[in-house]
Amino acid sequence: MAQVTHGQKTDTLQLQPGWTLNTNFDQTISGTGIFKVDKDKALSNPPKVGDPHPHDRRARIINYTLVGAALQYEYQVQYFGLAANPSRPIYTYHTSLSEEPIETHPDFSTFGGTAASPATGAVFDEDGLFSGFNDEAANNLTGVRGFLTGQPSIRRTFYTTSVFTGLDDITKTRSLASGVVPGVSESQDVLKVDWSSDPIGLNYYRVTEEYLLSGREGWNDIIYENAGSV
Repeated sequence: MAQVTHGQKTDTLQLQPGWTLNTNFDQTISGTGIFKVDKDKALSNPPKVGDPHPHDRRARIINYTLVGAALQYEYQVQYFGLAANPSRPIYTYHTSLSEEPIETHPDFSTFGGTAASPATGAVFDEDGLFSGFNDEAANNLTGVRGFLTGQPSIRRTFYTTSVFTGLDDITKTRSLASGVVPGVSESQDVLKVDWSSDPIGLNYYRVTEEYLLSGREGWNDIIYENAGSV
């Protein structure tokens, strides 16, 4: 596909000056271009999804729009590609609240004591299990059975040319590489709860993985199998 000046008469697709290709932070490539073709040849010679860019074969057409004019039609195309395969993963975070039993609070032994030495009106049964705070509990603890805690979720997104498989390790844990989640202790890990793969054109896939961050001691390694690291 030779490059010609804008508006030159042609019966073949010609890439016009002004095309763009951007290399992005996540190592994806995106861009646009315009192909000109004579009106009577336009429908018989459209660009094809999956065609590589004439100047960088890593980028391929993912969609196009036909724009009509008096003598010539133009195809406005969008390109997508990868500078690395898979691309650099991008992590995003959000937090919801969940209620946990008050006896699992990290400071429970300070304000509730133990079965051997109850504090602040805490009551334990004959098996040593916490039953609740009595009516005389101090510090407004009467009737308290739970506390709110954050439930951070981590989303990991990357792009690949592979038909990626990621359903086999749902509900398995992964350790966190250093610096992935700021402020997380070394004892914490994540539990994979969701996975999706969406096609981008014919050649690429956007993969999204969802994880739940554990509490301070990590997910129970007897219940949940470890599948490596994120």
